[in-house]
Amino acid sequence: MAKKLENPMAEKPLSTRPKQVSFHLPATVTEAPHREALVDVSSMSDGNFIAVGQDGLISVWSADLKLKKSKIIFEENKLSARKMKWIAASVLMPSYNKLIVGTCDREIRFYELSNFEPYCQIIGLESMPLRLDYSDRDKDESIILYGDEQGCVNIFLVALMGDALRTWTKCPAVDEIPSIFLDTLLDSGLVTFARWKVHEDWVTQIKYIHPIKSAISSSNDYHTAVVIGWVDGTKNVQKRLKDLLDSSSIKSKRSVLVGGVSPKRLPDDESVFKVHKGVKTFDFCKKCNILATGGLDRIIRLWNPYITGWPIGLLSGHSSPIGFLCIEDRNMRLFSVSLDSTVMVWNIEDQSCLLSVIPKASGISGEMVVCHFAPELRVLCIATDSLALLQLQDRQLQPNPTLTSHSEPVFGCLYNERFQHVISCSEGSVIKAWDLRTGHLEAELHDAHGDAAVTSMALDSSGQRLVTGGSDGSVKRWNYSPLIHYMQTLKPGSSEDEVSACTYAEIYNNRFIISVGWNNKINIFPDQEDEPAAEVHCLQSEQINSERNGHQDDILCVASCPPNLLATSSCDGDVILWNLVSGHILSHLNPLTGAQPKDGTDDLIIHKVLFLQSRTKWKNEAASLVASGPKGCITFWNIFRGGTVFACFPGVHLDRSNCGILRKSLPGRVLAAWMLWKHQQNKFQKLH
Repeated sequence: MAKKLENPMAEKPLSTRPKQVSFHLPATVTEAPHREALVDVSSMSDGNFIAVGQDGLISVWSADLKLKKSKIIFEENKLSARKMKWIAASVLMPSYNKLIVGTCDREIRFYELSNFEPYCQIIGLESMPLRLDYSDRDKDESIILYGDEQGCVNIFLVALMGDALRTWTKCPAVDEIPSIFLDTLLDSGLVTFARWKVHEDWVTQIKYIHPIKSAISSSNDYHTAVVIGWVDGTKNVQKRLKDLLDSSSIKSKRSVLVGGVSPKRLPDDESVFKVHKGVKTFDFCKKCNILATGGLDRIIRLWNPYITGWPIGLLSGHSSPIGFLCIEDRNMRLFSVSLDSTVMVWNIEDQSCLLSVIPKASGISGEMVVCHFAPELRVLCIATDSLALLQLQDRQLQPNPTLTSHSEPVFGCLYNERFQHVISCSEGSVIKAWDLRTGHLEAELHDAHGDAAVTSMALDSSGQRLVTGGSDGSVKRWNYSPLIHYMQTLKPGSSEDEVSACTYAEIYNNRFIISVGWNNKINIFPDQEDEPAAEVHCLQSEQINSERNGHQDDILCVASCPPNLLATSSCDGDVILWNLVSGHILSHLNPLTGAQPKDGTDDLIIHKVLFLQSRTKWKNEAASLVASGPKGCITFWNIFRGGTVFACFPGVHLDRSNCGILRKSLPGRVLAAWMLWKHQQNKFQKLH
């Protein structure tokens, strides 16, 4: 409640993120052509899934799990007389349309995604790439890293990936594939290679996290269950200086390639987490600042990545080892899948289980081998002896003719571009925030202005400050994160001066809040969090409100335009353009003096004014202010000629028209949207 939030000692509000989640059951299950176990399932940019088998068979599936094509990429596996070649790991390289495969013969191969033809390969590795990962870093810079059976983390930093791939294709062929040896690779100058002894057991998973420029790897060893390691050199200043002065450092790296002992990172360059029975799978979310781990002990642990001593949460519920974890940062949810194919969904904030789906309910049989969550499709793909898809079901999006957003009339809506939320307010003093992508209710606030209706809202340019006006004349400021927290009452309420509109104004790097209403007065407040709210006199607010030629009727709307312009309109059809710095009126924009359509109505109300800020640079040549009204018309103004009507046309067309790009009509109600691109950029353009 807003009243409780005004007390700084009040209890913090609980998250209002959606806590209902479900899957369409049973799952979509289909038999796969793979004879051997899968090593990876991934989603591609075109919405299809790609599955890679240990024997080199690759299959591509549609979003509804229909097989589109399959191919064996190892020619030797097609011949019964030759020794089989096996895939240990694979990862997609979407920016270059490639598939990277690590083989049990200590090779890293690159294949074209379009036809799965071999492109080139790196051979002569010191160990077997059991787990692979790839990531783009800066422009044309990439990182390939793999974990091996010796517990080492191997890192390739490629400065110009496109040039490197083209160079490697010119190398001599081995098994009819252009091949480059690891020694030759390092001599090319395009690649930096590092190999660190990290774990005391083979690596179970590896992932590069670009926001923290670190590689996370895991193993089944208790003492080195999870290690977060720095990728770019070392953080230790003394070691950096030593490397710069010691010319033999290059030779020491070369010794690693010929059987030398792999070095360990300095303590400053890694964080080590100890977990009972080790870690089989993990996921990291920078937005949530959470590391989730799972393994043989069937317990999910949530960690602060900067605190290695103990987890911040324990999630119990699985009855078999955990083989897959994925954090959905948008809704703060964690998906976990155990080896018996049980799927559980957790709320990270309150560490509660939202959903548990056992194999009997999902129809997925067999032991889970690999799993993949596709956030863009909202699908969980599970591979056992077959392939299965579990589609997330958004309960709020199910058709419901009785579903309403508010129980009272809605007085306003805003779009928050930062969070992609739609914010609505109602007569019942309720403010709600909705996720535009899913329709979920993200936040809800009751009694925002007590018993008074919330009549107006405005957001600042960052999307993190919300200001609201009430029918009692009060103006309040809120923190939007996207939970809505009370910050300050800028203006107390009175029963006779309802706030009809408010806006943010930025004037020479200073931010202000402006509200207008039924008292014909323009109120200006500083946007200063640490100082008490008071009306500002440095912006000549007294001068504005003492103007004799100001508004004579209730002010209905307000709009601002940098660096110092303000437009207000009233019930009598008067639009006034103000200089916010001096407080003087620049011009009166009265549409009654221009040509008006004769539609037989006396409605003079200006419902809305809006600056087209991108057009203010043209000054004399373009219409930069749009007004909704009077007489239901859309009026375009040039504000730099003392107020000139550039165009005026009816705002709603009940007959056929080619002017609107969107038009929705209901009995007695019409919604129209207009294409304004290049419209009235100069006064000579004709209306069509």
